[in-house]
Amino acid sequence: MSYSVVRHDYLLQYHLDVHKKEPLFSIKPAAAHPSIYSHHGFTSSGVSPDMTNEQIKTAHAVMDLLVRAMDSFYPDLDHAMVWLLRFLQTDLSKMSPSEFDPLRYEIASFVWHGPPQLRRVSIVNAKGWQTPVLDRLSIPSLDEAVGLQAFLRGKLDKFMQEGRLSFEMPSMTKWITRRPRLMKIGTHTFLDQTLPHTWWEASSVRDAFIYYFDQLLDRFALNLHQCPSTYKHGNVCKKIFLSTRHDQKYCGTGCENRVNAREYRKRKKRESRKNETNRGVSKRKGGPNGKKRR
Repeated sequence: MSYSVVRHDYLLQYHLDVHKKEPLFSIKPAAAHPSIYSHHGFTSSGVSPDMTNEQIKTAHAVMDLLVRAMDSFYPDLDHAMVWLLRFLQTDLSKMSPSEFDPLRYEIASFVWHGPPQLRRVSIVNAKGWQTPVLDRLSIPSLDEAVGLQAFLRGKLDKFMQEGRLSFEMPSMTKWITRRPRLMKIGTHTFLDQTLPHTWWEASSVRDAFIYYFDQLLDRFALNLHQCPSTYKHGNVCKKIFLSTRHDQKYCGTGCENRVNAREYRKRKKRESRKNETNRGVSKRKGGPNGKKRR
């Protein structure tokens, strides 16, 4: 039993192959349409034709990590936005190399595959990350991740404070071909003869990441909130989160439970003071129920 990944234009589907014994997460091209890996310069087996055996092993290992990293932002846009917010609000300076290593593969996979249900940006001719792995495949260094995080976090904070945001989008190239676009409705995939095949091409993987940030922010702008919960010493949480309910006020159960517990203690304290006041009044009147003693 093995999983294989198939890329149909901008849609990624998982297929369970129970008949063929293939390597785990083996990569196959889509029928009658180039897969994401052939689109990035690899053959149908997921490797370049000029690689040595050692490089092929490395390619399969890296592809395996990239596919596994997709679980962090798949299967829908909500998961992609939650992952993006987590990345932008993670203190990278406190992460050890072993803690940062999975994140760097998630960043590379986020650019390589693209968020689900969004048009993918081509990075065929894009400038890669600082750490090269294969011909067109690279992963970001810690400095690159910190720089990208600082740039996008500044934009996100400005948007949350002012309620609007304007910034220049990176330079990208638009491609339009006469080939029909591959469409998917439910479980059926077909060629739409009325729509051309179009895509954007980025000049760098960093620009592609910024493009996806813009698309996700545009989609969830009205569902982003900052947590107003306060800690013990009065510090406000201020974590930016994606609300899943119309009445959600806090980023998670931890902050919500802390606020509810604080309100409960305040309410019990007010009730205790009220009871003490009532007991004092009843004593001054001479009886437990405010009645005079005989």
